[in-house]
Amino acid sequence: MAPTTSIAGIKRPVAAEDKEWAAEQLTKLGRFTGMRWILSAEPAEVLPIKTDEAVVSSPGFAAAQDKLSYFVAQMKLSNEEQQGIEKATVGQSKDPLWQEWDAWSE
Repeated sequence: MAPTTSIAGIKRPVAAEDKEWAAEQLTKLGRFTGMRWILSAEPAEVLPIKTDEAVVSSPGFAAAQDKLSYFVAQMKLSNEEQQGIEKATVGQSKDPLWQEWDAWSE
């Protein structure tokens, strides 16, 4: 349940400037924070992400005798894909696209 305006942090709608200020303050911490990531801009470039859901729902997975081997093979990245991710995400923790990929690597 959302708080009423009488106990909210501010008694007006949150403006873009408020979000920018909060993001700037979190950036000054010099480390990754979940809230900073939420406030960050969407990536300008979108790379195709191999997801476990896409692999296990594919016809190839259903037909595979050895599902684990199939899954591992499908999730591997080629050298070209790795280089593309590296090139597209220079700046790492300050780059929203890198953060998106980093979340999948855990």
